[in-house]
Amino acid sequence: MWLNESNISTMHCINGYLYSTTLWLNESNIFIMHCIHAYLYSIKLWLNVNGIIGNAGLQ
Repeated sequence: MWLNESNISTMHCINGYLYSTTLWLNESNIFIMHCIHAYLYSIKLWLNVNGIIGNAGLQ
């Protein structure tokens, strides 16, 4: 599941970057921040999934 979510976030990041090249600076910064947020979110999902698998006995 986290692989699919990560790939979606990556594609969204790339699409946001490509789209931001046609926008003004302020709007471009919004997409850059969204790209960073999507990347961090994909890491959070990955850590959550691994944590659940690693702590299956404790959950």
